[in-house]
Amino acid sequence: MDPLNATGVDSLEPKFDLRVTGRDDSVISASIWPTNLSANHVSGMVDWEEGTDLLSSVIHADGDETPWGQRLLLVWAAAGPHSVSAVPLLGATKWLVAKLTLPDSWGSAGDTVCVSINSGNWRATLSVTCQPELDTEQEIPLALRHLEVGSVIVEMMSRLLLGHSWLTLELTP
Repeated sequence: MDPLNATGVDSLEPKFDLRVTGRDDSVISASIWPTNLSANHVSGMVDWEEGTDLLSSVIHADGDETPWGQRLLLVWAAAGPHSVSAVPLLGATKWLVAKLTLPDSWGSAGDTVCVSINSGNWRATLSVTCQPELDTEQEIPLALRHLEVGSVIVEMMSRLLLGHSWLTLELTP
């Protein structure tokens, strides 16, 4: 299946799950519920389930042309640089491990795409339940190591799953 040509989202898009463990062993988790994914606009709700006083937030950003780009943009809106003041564990020097699980828009209901990032060994791993042959691991580049969870996890999912940089739109080897 071609990730760039996967079909768009319907109105019942399943949630995205994000779990972050800090260098101090603290944990936060969130469910990101898409309400609109389109080329013009992405929006959703974030339910912060543990580890923060913030209960929920509304997120939105300008859209993206591709279905996977829309999903990545929504995750970045939830956990990107503008979220660090409300959820400090997302900050560049605070997180140790983060895991993002998304519904797989290519496979059957229940299939997932998962990316994990680890600042202890600077590795990112990808797992695709419907196509285990796509599972892979890659070093997180030096240029990303000073960024917050949202930018790093979205960038590494884009590189590992789609084969290009999300932040710079450069093709990766």
